[in-house]
Amino acid sequence: MQSSQYIYLLQEREFIRLNENVYKIGKTTQSNNKRLNQYPKGSALLLQSICSDCHIIEKELIKIFKNQFKQHKEYGNEYFEGDYKQMINYINTIIENENKYILSYTSSNESVDNVSDKSSSDNEEENIIIFDQENNYTINTYKEWIKTNDIVNIIITKKNGEGFIKFKNCLWKKLFNISFDNELYETLKGWIKHTIDSSSIYYKWVNPSDSSYNDIISLKEMFNLQYTYKHKETNDIITYDEFHMSNNQYNYIEIKNKEYIFLNILYDNEKIYNDIIKSCYTTEYEYYKLKYHEYVFHTSDNIKIFNSLNNEFVPIDNCINNYILLEESIISSRVITISNVININIVDNILDSLIENNIKIKFKNLVYNILVKNDSIIHFYDYNECLLTTWITCWFNSLYFNNNEYYENRQNIKDTIKNNTYIPRFVIIDNYKNKSIELQINDFSKLGIKIFIIKQTNKQQKMYNINTFKKFLNDNIDNLTSIINIEHNTNHVSIKQIIQYDDSIFTHPHLFFTNFLKWCSSNI
Repeated sequence: MQSSQYIYLLQEREFIRLNENVYKIGKTTQSNNKRLNQYPKGSALLLQSICSDCHIIEKELIKIFKNQFKQHKEYGNEYFEGDYKQMINYINTIIENENKYILSYTSSNESVDNVSDKSSSDNEEENIIIFDQENNYTINTYKEWIKTNDIVNIIITKKNGEGFIKFKNCLWKKLFNISFDNELYETLKGWIKHTIDSSSIYYKWVNPSDSSYNDIISLKEMFNLQYTYKHKETNDIITYDEFHMSNNQYNYIEIKNKEYIFLNILYDNEKIYNDIIKSCYTTEYEYYKLKYHEYVFHTSDNIKIFNSLNNEFVPIDNCINNYILLEESIISSRVITISNVININIVDNILDSLIENNIKIKFKNLVYNILVKNDSIIHFYDYNECLLTTWITCWFNSLYFNNNEYYENRQNIKDTIKNNTYIPRFVIIDNYKNKSIELQINDFSKLGIKIFIIKQTNKQQKMYNINTFKKFLNDNIDNLTSIINIEHNTNHVSIKQIIQYDDSIFTHPHLFFTNFLKWCSSNI
């Protein structure tokens, strides 16, 4: 194994003391921060990243930094003034793609320490990537601005900037005309500033011979424009991306395409804002109305809608199109892991260790009516530990209210139900002051509620076999762990620590929640 090589970014003590945004980019092959310890005490290390060849990476980063930031040669060639977050962004992007996106040299006789001979020596002439240092390109329109971020749509409903904004694979967010807590993410101007401050590397691509090819492009797209590769025997042409994913690169020769000009990108926030108001204003927009069997979840890769009719998770963008569905539609703030293979038999086995079969049948009818379709009036009695109720309410707390909430806020709940702003699926009832269970059921029936969970404490009523349940979990801990790891396609999940909290078996996102969810939604 070769010795480790690093690229680092730091701010020396003197610049910190003077409150100057001057930073130094550097390289080292020394281990254990030996090189960094040579800087003045009190200097701040902002980033240190391992790479394959720090000599090439540093040289190429300096080229980019010269165009993007103010160079301070009075301190040294590696000192630059600017936003350190953007500097880190550049460093991470180049290192992430160091084998894939290394800038071509501006001179064929240019040398760098430890640089191997180029495989493209057969080329007749050296291509040059030109960064126009005299001219920048200013983005001032909505159409070009969204090419530099993950925003897919904006709807402006009032000329003061109110409306909605949507990012890829996300729900819509409300836009307000003022920030209530000085948050960037409440106003359109705030989002514009945030996306620009956190933007990746983009350039204005200029084709001197054909202006129709001018566009805003990413760093990766820039290299695919510059290079293609030809197979030595078949003459097949592949892209830069395909070449660096290939296992037989030695069979290809590099073809450097014609010269382009790349302009640095600047942004005019105010003009972008005004163009968004003009381009995105509309009085015609529609909300997406979730169906009874649809539930929005945060998953490990993106936001998805769970369809309880067919037990499928569907990416949000495949469901709602341009209809507005807001973030408050998410069923829970917790993130779930969607299993590759779902074993709902394990749910039966666990429940069989806990409750009698007749109770399991009643519970299955209850949850099916709550999650899939409600076609009957249900009174479900849960006693003492009330574990079954816990497993329902833990994730679906937006689908119900309890008797205490109602009787203390009766008029508010009646109004929300009347106005269709909140329609609960079920109500949880327990002892409340002098109101009998029968009287409470009658009160809630008048609101249109059909599903009632009645929690009772009765030591004579033994509903749960807690000892048997715990024994089952502990006796089968290896098998349960194996099932989870197979379903989640991992070998890192262990339930040995979690299992002591046995009531989390169906609520913990890394255990059997998705199994439980699909069990609840499967046909009765």
